[in-house]
Amino acid sequence: NPQQLKTYEAATYKFNISGSGNIKYIKSPIIDFPSQFEVYDPQSNINANPNGSTVSGSVAFEYTFIPQFVGKYTIPSVAFTYFDTEKKSYVTLNTEAYNLTVAKGSGVPAVSKSGGIEQKNKDILLAVLKDEIAGFMTLDYNADTIITDEESKTGLLGYVGVVPEKRNRGIGRSMVAYGTELLKRSGCTEAFINYTSLDTWYSAIGYEEYLWFWMGGKNMTRKSQWGDNDGYQV
Repeated sequence: NPQQLKTYEAATYKFNISGSGNIKYIKSPIIDFPSQFEVYDPQSNINANPNGSTVSGSVAFEYTFIPQFVGKYTIPSVAFTYFDTEKKSYVTLNTEAYNLTVAKGSGVPAVSKSGGIEQKNKDILLAVLKDEIAGFMTLDYNADTIITDEESKTGLLGYVGVVPEKRNRGIGRSMVAYGTELLKRSGCTEAFINYTSLDTWYSAIGYEEYLWFWMGGKNMTRKSQWGDNDGYQV
């Protein structure tokens, strides 16, 4: 596959093995893909040809991945070990490493052009302390907001929550700062936050107030035919 890729466009990594032996028992190799790639479970295609007491053939493993961020990445070399019956010893082979350059794509399509794979447009980030979930935050990498125009790509910081007993440790602010960086890496030109009154809290991370409005409520009652008030509240 080409070494020049684009964000949010599916690509494949193929690992082929051929020879004689227990072809169908070969497990898919573990590929150390960059964490910035969305990787799907590999698909395998086995071609076995029995010939007396031996079996020859091949197996192909195909990994589909989708780069999420612009940058330069490396898929490292993969080792495969087998037993050579002629040498009566184990032999290890190594693939080449692949250097990839990911450029900004045209957007986030609903469905990719390869295999109908649904693209990831949103994330849920979890903060973990000592193997326990301490907080969460939602991200939208291509949101339609009141500040979005045809020339921009807007990221949206959604719900932010921290477990009550783990608050006042900077966890929420760290998540927002990290989420903002992820939006920037994904190609967003601006980030937006909906409905919050924590002006100074977000301004400490660099956010500015764009629009301010007040939401209120009013108690409304109506009299029934018996003269009682039905407690309606709007």
